[in-house]
Amino acid sequence: MNWLMLSVAFSSFVVLLFKFFSQHKVSTFYAIIVNYAVCFIIGNFFLAGRSILNFVHAPWLYWSLLLGILFITVFNSIAWVAQKISVSASMVAAKMSVVIPVLFAVFYLGELVNLIKIAGILGSLVALYFVMGQKRNQAKKTGVVLLYSVFVFVGSGVIDTLMKYIQITYLHQSSADEVLTIIFGMAFISGLIWYFLVYAKRNLSFTRRDLLGGIILGVLNYFSMYFLFRALNQPELGATVVFPINNIGIVLVSTLLAFAIFKENLNRKGIMGIVLAVISILLITRF
Repeated sequence: MNWLMLSVAFSSFVVLLFKFFSQHKVSTFYAIIVNYAVCFIIGNFFLAGRSILNFVHAPWLYWSLLLGILFITVFNSIAWVAQKISVSASMVAAKMSVVIPVLFAVFYLGELVNLIKIAGILGSLVALYFVMGQKRNQAKKTGVVLLYSVFVFVGSGVIDTLMKYIQITYLHQSSADEVLTIIFGMAFISGLIWYFLVYAKRNLSFTRRDLLGGIILGVLNYFSMYFLFRALNQPELGATVVFPINNIGIVLVSTLLAFAIFKENLNRKGIMGIVLAVISILLITRF
C-alpha cells in the first residue's frame, strides 16, 4: 500500500505543478516534451549501465511504443479539453476512465469482486464527479470537443489497462525500470515528431522556465509511474483495488492541496465528493 500512496502523492504534485505553469507562463507543451526526456534519462540511470539496445527484441517493445504515443497524445488532449471546456471536464474524463482497467481485471484477469466492492467502485466515480464539479465555460460543444473528450476517457483507460497487462505478462522477464525507460523514450520521440509536424511552424520560443518546469515535471512524473508499477506488482493488491484508489486518491489529495495552497474554494459538491471518496476507498480496500 505504501507504493500506491507514493504514486498518489507524486501524481497529485504533477497536477499542482500545472497550476504553477499557468501562473508563471510556462509552455505546457514544451514542458511535457522536456518531462519525457528527463524521465528517459532517469530511467537510464536506474538501468545501471545496461544498454537500451538490449531491449530492441523485447516482447513488450511494441506495447511500449503504443504507450509512448498514448502518453504524449492523451496528456496534450487533456490540456486541449481543459482549454475548450474546463479543467474539471478534462479531469473527469481522465479519472472516470478507471472503469476500463477495472473491467479488464474482472473479465480478463478473473479478479473477484463482491457487491460491496462494486458499490465502492461506483461510489468513487460519483465522488470524482462531485469533487471536480460541473463548472464549465460557454465554449460551444462541437463534435470535435466531444471527440477529444471521448479520446481522453478511452485513452486514459487504455493506458492503465496496458500498464496492468505489461505488468502481469512481462515483468517476470524484465524490470519496471526497463519497461518505463523505453515507454518514456517512445513518448519523447513522439513529442519531437509532433513538434516538428505542428509546433515548429509557429516559431514559439523555448524559455528557461519551460526547461525548468519540464525537469521538475519529469522527476515527479517518472516516480509517480514507477510507484504505480510497484503497487500493481504487489500480489495483495489487485487492479480492482489499485486503480480506483489511485484515481480517486489523486483527485482527493490534489483538491485538498489546492485548497490549502491556492485557496481554492470547496463548494457543497466538492465536500460531498471528498466524504464519498473516503467511504468508497474504505469499501474497496476493506471488503
